[in-house]
Amino acid sequence: MNLRKFSVFALYLGMVFTLQAQTLTVKEKPFASYEPYANFFGFSDTEAYMKFAQSMEKLRSQQLRSEVDIWALPQVKKALNDNYQTLGSEEKSELSVVVNQRQRELADLLGVTVKDLLPLMNKYLDFAELQESLHQIEQSKNKDLYSSAEDDEEIERITVNGQLLFSWGGYGSIMMGIGLAELAGTRGISQYQEFEVVFIERQTVQTFMYNNFSGAWARSSERELLPNEHIGIE
Repeated sequence: MNLRKFSVFALYLGMVFTLQAQTLTVKEKPFASYEPYANFFGFSDTEAYMKFAQSMEKLRSQQLRSEVDIWALPQVKKALNDNYQTLGSEEKSELSVVVNQRQRELADLLGVTVKDLLPLMNKYLDFAELQESLHQIEQSKNKDLYSSAEDDEEIERITVNGQLLFSWGGYGSIMMGIGLAELAGTRGISQYQEFEVVFIERQTVQTFMYNNFSGAWARSSERELLPNEHIGIE
């Protein structure tokens, strides 16, 4: 279990204690059984949390998705095909409006602010993944089996060379997440499936996830490649 998952596991244990402490008041008002979950995710309104959680599950199962992939929008497609660096100031401005609008649409769908969008999505996805893993442990009643599966689990990895990253506008640019999403999609990586990106020129690796609403976003911090990770990377 990596550091991020361990941190979520610690949060999960804290939440379990919170749930146990609040069981006496569960039947006192509507949605009361969801209040500890709402508190855990920072929602003061339980109904708002339920909308967020239900929408996240529909997104994960792809019952909810944008009709048009963000990388297929005209302004975005032009930036991907023609190189972001060659766009004029007006074209870059139009692109920024389109990308920001997609972020707002996703935030509205989940009932959260744009500022809280990615942190809440990451927290929910971590928690959902951990719940699923714990459920598997409970079903198997065999922690050794879980540990073995966890150790053997491989994550898809893609490489991005310096020229491609530059064509997106550089690391952290508005187009990088969209370019990574399109690239992941062409490699057969599903939405809401984690994948690693090796930035060859930066000699770093980072974990991402993507959806067709707004592109890819970071699921981990960028870190330097380990000596043994350079093997097979060109």
